[in-house]
Amino acid sequence: MSSLVTIILFVIARKLHRVKPIIFFVPVFFSVVGCALYVYFADIHYDQYLVENELLTFILGPAVVALGVLLHKHIQTIKSNLIPLLLTIFMGSLLSVSLVALTATVLHFPTELTASLLPIGITTPIAIEVAAPLGGDPSITSVMVIMIGLLGNIMSPWWIKWFGIHKAAAAGIAIGTVSHGIGTARALQMGETQGLYSGLAMCINGVITVFTAPMIWALIH
Repeated sequence: MSSLVTIILFVIARKLHRVKPIIFFVPVFFSVVGCALYVYFADIHYDQYLVENELLTFILGPAVVALGVLLHKHIQTIKSNLIPLLLTIFMGSLLSVSLVALTATVLHFPTELTASLLPIGITTPIAIEVAAPLGGDPSITSVMVIMIGLLGNIMSPWWIKWFGIHKAAAAGIAIGTVSHGIGTARALQMGETQGLYSGLAMCINGVITVFTAPMIWALIH
């Protein structure tokens, strides 16, 4: 039942967003809010909701792997721009972690909270593995990573326009570096090139942040 509700909410959101493209009707945001309300009012335990959505969760794996088709299609273009690509994502990772560290230092965040927030720019499974050895709380990391992803999914088209990013590849890299998989879902809606580079940036940023987060942590502690 829960999986059916999730799918119906997403389909409704897509139809509504086509008719009236306002922030509330962005499919991912609408679906998350709708599912949260469903779990609350139907008095369903979250663990039960997860079990009933195991099929949808399983499909996420092949969906991510399917990005490899786009990667193969554009492999020559990626090879020719590999150095700028890696440098851009490295700087994005370093800036993300550094801004969190700076904010935490200025506002005197507790040590556990700081460690939990350092890897919020990368996908949840990797972020948890980065934060935990630093003393972070996986639950805080998970919530913040998902919130950042939702924000990226909702706001990506607007801030891409605000910052004057006209090249599809650059837009994709910006989205994937900042808002990982949830943002990549929106990038794919914006175009094939945006989706490809967003997925690529998401993967590379995850690997890079494994090194940049502990490095910045060592500097501030």
